[in-house]
Amino acid sequence: MHHVSVNFIRPSADRAATFATLTESTWLVENAEHLHRVHPRSKDKLHVLLVGQTDAIPAGVLESIGSTCVVHDAARDYDALAAEFPNVMAYFGGPYSVFGFGFLRWLLIDRIFPGEPVLCYDGDVVHNVALDDLAAAFKGITRTATSTCFASIADREWFRAWRRNLGQLESDFAGFLSKYLPTLTYGFDQMRSSPEEYFAKFLIEAGELPHQELDASFPYWVVPQPQILPRLFNYVRIDGMERIPTPMTYARVDRIDQINGRPVAFWHMQKTFMSQLSALAILSRNPQTPDFGAIPPLIFYGHRASAADYLMNDPYHHLGGTPTVPWSLYKLANWLVEQQQTLRKSNVRPTDNPFHPAFLYDFYFRKNDMSLPFSRARWPIADAWAE
Repeated sequence: MHHVSVNFIRPSADRAATFATLTESTWLVENAEHLHRVHPRSKDKLHVLLVGQTDAIPAGVLESIGSTCVVHDAARDYDALAAEFPNVMAYFGGPYSVFGFGFLRWLLIDRIFPGEPVLCYDGDVVHNVALDDLAAAFKGITRTATSTCFASIADREWFRAWRRNLGQLESDFAGFLSKYLPTLTYGFDQMRSSPEEYFAKFLIEAGELPHQELDASFPYWVVPQPQILPRLFNYVRIDGMERIPTPMTYARVDRIDQINGRPVAFWHMQKTFMSQLSALAILSRNPQTPDFGAIPPLIFYGHRASAADYLMNDPYHHLGGTPTVPWSLYKLANWLVEQQQTLRKSNVRPTDNPFHPAFLYDFYFRKNDMSLPFSRARWPIADAWAE
């Protein structure tokens, strides 16, 4: 079984800015260190497939990632796949947009690792459990994490179905959407908020993509969106356990994060969750700050989070989605947005920027643990945590 993460570097004349964007939007560097520091005995390796302007990554960074992971320059194969789907790419921003990339990365994995089972991870994942332990647990299983941040694919029909349906979207865009959009409350506006995720949702619910549920004995929690804990599903409802039993307990044992005594498979460090972690880290470092109480994600991809953002990105928001920003926190949220924008434009070191993965990894994985957010006082979902 292979472990795979595909990541794109958007082509640009400004190579430094291109690389900076990569380090802000992924946890590749941090996860490579984590694999080495926390899981040094794991025999399995993470295969990192890079596409786009791969020469924008400094040699020292590639060497650092390569000391733990297997790095592939897959740009040529990726561009060839993009050429097969010009209409889809045109509709969703091109192969080097987040949305266009989302559709193509699965075809690239299939091309690079034909006929082999794979575990596929987003680039913003931190492996809490060792790779070989994940491989053993997911052996023979085919499923997504109800979000495309992770997929275990043992049945290659998954890839065939993805290509087949992407071909239908390419050849008959309107016809494909007319079949599936009626299932969404907000139609195409909702789909285009996260096209690849909704595409996967359509195919799983239609029985096109193979999808097996995990039973209660599965040894790890698979958490697609940490900010909605205790909920365990995102875009697709599941037949098994939909929520971790509450009140939850959190502990880091031998450098492995556990909830209710069970390890979390990986942490999906998506921007909304990162904004929550950033806010709490900033507040904790200033003892003169007023007690704001529970802190939900305050920033949604560069602006203050709103209910509309979550309604579009979470078809089951009414079943325990990301809490919206209360009026009492608007001023704090707006200030954090300004700080994030200011720091992005400055020359501050990533490790000194509380919104950057480098800072957050140091704060939550080297110096501290996750007990700051995972507490009754700070978590915005009432009664989720025991303490």
